[in-house]
Amino acid sequence: MKRTLYLFALTISALTSCSTARYVAKTDMALVRDIALVTPQAEISYMDSEGEMTEDAALSAETARLMSEAILHSGIPITDIIDLNEEMFDDDAADEIAALQSMNPKKSGMTAIPPALDRLLEDHGKRYGLVVFSHGFDRDAKNYRKAVVRGTVIGLIVSVATLGMFTMYETPVRYLLDSTVAIVDSETDEIIYFNHDAREASPTREKHVEDQFERLIKKFCRR
Repeated sequence: MKRTLYLFALTISALTSCSTARYVAKTDMALVRDIALVTPQAEISYMDSEGEMTEDAALSAETARLMSEAILHSGIPITDIIDLNEEMFDDDAADEIAALQSMNPKKSGMTAIPPALDRLLEDHGKRYGLVVFSHGFDRDAKNYRKAVVRGTVIGLIVSVATLGMFTMYETPVRYLLDSTVAIVDSETDEIIYFNHDAREASPTREKHVEDQFERLIKKFCRR
């Protein structure tokens, strides 16, 4: 599957949302222990120098792996790992986790746990579960340099065409990491913690993934 991304319509500032969708329930987070980690899900694409993106299974798997490691080293009380690849609710739960990214409980008031995810936790005897979904794209330095050159040329052409009165130049985005985290309570059937963050970061660099997860979970860790 290929999609064309119009690079020059994207700006760096548009991607630094800095966790604007955070939602924290009135639950005493200090009491939220014994959390099951549902294996992180990711859909990462590779972008070529023409701005064409193709979903890449290897990149997706690497992002999911790095996110899982970041979670396990974060100090969050994870006591069990539920691998969706081994579960009968695999497809339904994975789809529900991906759908969380379009939610904003803070604004919508929609805090009910998706049903397949609720059943998954109950089957494992777990009250609390942590889920993460990431999407984005990555590319190598060579095709990024080509995109920068193309952007500069477009800016110069527009400048000449308008006799220098107006110059349009947008910096191409090198990569993107857009992630959502949720902690759910299967006993009350509620999402008790939710956060979203999108920024220009590489989904396959360990430090970038770690930094994003720290931002996503900061409010929970300060409980």
